Amino acid sequence: GKVHLLAAGDVATAAAWNVLTNDVIAHQASLVRLAYQTRATNYTISATTWAAAAELFTDVSWTADGTSAYVVEVLPGVAWFAGSVGYNVYMSLGTGSGTELVTMFQNQQTNRDSVGLFKYFYTPSAGTATLNVRAWKESGGTNSEIEIAAGSGRTVAGLAYIAVYGPQTA
Repeated sequence: GKVHLLAAGDVATAAAWNVLTNDVIAHQASLVRLAYQTRATNYTISATTWAAAAELFTDVSWTADGTSAYVVEVLPGVAWFAGSVGYNVYMSLGTGSGTELVTMFQNQQTNRDSVGLFKYFYTPSAGTATLNVRAWKESGGTNSEIEIAAGSGRTVAGLAYIAVYGPQTA
């Protein structure tokens, strides 16, 4: 596959942008969704370490071939960061065995909402691959919440999911 990088300050010409988007579209067209999980309930961020945090998404599994890079896509819902300015809140993707792979999100608690769609390319060993998503806060910070369910000022439920895309297996 091809990798196209644009450095900060680069101006993407129409031709460069077309090459980049066509490569992405061609790559995505060859992928299938291998695993998917949604969440319909709110999630309180109260733990102060990755290891102690409850799972926002639990044991999302598929069979990996050991050589392919899988696209992991996470939409965690709307995160409400309450009070305690100066303390960070984190959200990370990890393996089923409890190893943290990557911090997808870090934000200071400042009484505001935040939302993001995160993508991560992951090449696990061959066999069953399992992922989890956890969120935690720095010690001393106020509990925060990821709002998904209707209520608390939300008239409709939010969308929260994790999906894994990869090559079609036989």
